[in-house]
Amino acid sequence: MKIQWEEENKLSPESKRDYNKVFDLIDRYTKKLSQEETTNIPGTQPTSRQSVRVCENSADPTSDTHIYENNCSEVKWCHLEDSIDYQHLLEMDSQYAEIVKQKYILTEKFDLTPKIIILLAKLNSFSANGRYLLFGLRGCIIKDENYISKLSDLKNNKVVSKLTSERWKDIFHADDSAIEQLFVSKIEVAHTLPDHKNLNCVIGICDLQQNKILLLRASTVPTENFVKKACQKQMKVNLLPTGLYKYRKGHHSSGDTIIPNALRENGRVNVLRTIGNAIFTDLDIWDLYTNPADNIHASRKDITTSFSSAGCNVILGSAKRTENTVVHKKDWAIFKHVLAKKVLNDSTTKYMLLTGMEAYILSIILSKSLSVEDKLKAVNSLKRIRIGSEGSHVEQVQKKLDEYLGRNGKLIKSMNKNRDLSSMVIASRLTNIIESGLKINGNYDGKFFTKSSSVYILWQKFIRNDGRLKKYAADGIITPNDFVNMELQSSLWADPVSISDINP
Repeated sequence: MKIQWEEENKLSPESKRDYNKVFDLIDRYTKKLSQEETTNIPGTQPTSRQSVRVCENSADPTSDTHIYENNCSEVKWCHLEDSIDYQHLLEMDSQYAEIVKQKYILTEKFDLTPKIIILLAKLNSFSANGRYLLFGLRGCIIKDENYISKLSDLKNNKVVSKLTSERWKDIFHADDSAIEQLFVSKIEVAHTLPDHKNLNCVIGICDLQQNKILLLRASTVPTENFVKKACQKQMKVNLLPTGLYKYRKGHHSSGDTIIPNALRENGRVNVLRTIGNAIFTDLDIWDLYTNPADNIHASRKDITTSFSSAGCNVILGSAKRTENTVVHKKDWAIFKHVLAKKVLNDSTTKYMLLTGMEAYILSIILSKSLSVEDKLKAVNSLKRIRIGSEGSHVEQVQKKLDEYLGRNGKLIKSMNKNRDLSSMVIASRLTNIIESGLKINGNYDGKFFTKSSSVYILWQKFIRNDGRLKKYAADGIITPNDFVNMELQSSLWADPVSISDINP
């Protein structure tokens, strides 16, 4: 069965400035959604793209009164139940779901440890190869003042990149032993709401052998000014969903600016693009199987209250160029030092992006006085499948998604029926995947990478019949309830965390 609207609505993924087609589709999508009731969450009012709920720091995040009108002048973070990053946490046991509701807009301290990072990787079935795991926590800030002082007062903390024979070579000035002291067994942090103004995230490195972590001040969301421009249809920005991604060493460039030897996104990904206003929600555009170049690089500022990103994950620090020299400073210089000396044994590495709230909830569970069985059950309630997950349970999901593609063309029929909506999550680059299925060389590989994730997002928008998400909404995350709702037996998804993993 062919996709009827593919030729009409296809985008050009290779054209970085193919803005007119994108914004034409945005207008059509917004008009379509504004004509329909787009929520079936009990106790809430119908929500359109013209008025979306958002969070105010002084208000209840679950209230129905948070309305964000169609406005490009003010950039805010969305309501809990509309967030692709957080809403899945409401499916935990009621006592933990209630904590998520109560603490969503607050700043709550906890100790971040290597154990929490390792458990989060296990719960998401992420394969962390090698000694070091690079990770980011969206909505998390360092509260340990002594640790912040160590970051700020590090002597000779700079990296100088010099262009010689058309190649950039890094020269490291900080002492290796001083950098080594930044790896510790725990760091006091706090869950907080992400925002588009401040560095309200962290990027860190977990030493799986020494059981220590290093944290740096960062942001994993686009900056306020760029979100406003996207709302005004002047540029494209995106929000990189949580998941496990591959990166490679390479230069980040934007206009006349170059940041040598940063980390470049390696391969196609799925990203969220805001429509109609300056806020990212689960009703926005899913730009699937695309190349947004969401790299990891310097924030270009030496302060935590400003940064530059259209979707990249950035680390506090400048990278100033003078002719054939670039000087890197602050946390970014530390990151480059550790990356070169420890992490990048070859040209690629993996990056785990999750939320501070997930780490915070896990820390609460681990600290509770529970029986081993109850604690294990609570921990495993956080198990998820999202982009980067691997395992036999993922293989079952792939088979089921292929059934939806092939079962009388149910998914394609639904997309053809909703052509205006379908155009927002599909382009010519996805046609072959939808029409040929998810097998690779005749087999399912059990890897929930970009292709499988793309088809699942389509399933969420057009096939699912549960009440977790609004009509036409998608977050790209599979919870245990979603697994069952896909007509899969829960026994096919074994608990990833065992008693030995949670014992002291």
